[in-house]
Amino acid sequence: MVVITIQMYIAEIEYIMVQMLKLAIRYLYVINLFLVTCLDLNKKYPEKFYFPGYPFYNG
Repeated sequence: MVVITIQMYIAEIEYIMVQMLKLAIRYLYVINLFLVTCLDLNKKYPEKFYFPGYPFYNG
């Protein structure tokens, strides 16, 4: 019975790791889109910097 419990525990850990990996990929995709949008705004309006952390900085 101990072996079965350990195998179930490992399966749970693998499932959680896969879910976290999917979430991380999704968040990286969203952050990448956000950064690309910021860089595009930088090219269109070079006098205003739309970088994260400096949203209201005017050059």
